[in-house]
Amino acid sequence: MNLYQNNNDQVKMALKDKIHKFMMEKGDMTLVYLTKFTQCRDELGSVGIIVSKEDIVSLVLLGLPKRWHSY
Repeated sequence: MNLYQNNNDQVKMALKDKIHKFMMEKGDMTLVYLTKFTQCRDELGSVGIIVSKEDIVSLVLLGLPKRWHSY
């Protein structure tokens, strides 16, 4: 049972890391970026991790290119 718990914890940590490092890729349209981000957020939700609305907004904005940072 403990083996499965460790694996689940690793998945959770990997998904948390993924959403914190999520960046808009060069050439991506904003809609594509937001869709990919939403999928990443949904993956976290599927393992029981709920990201607050405030954190979602911050993470989305931080993942945008620097030219968007003035907003």
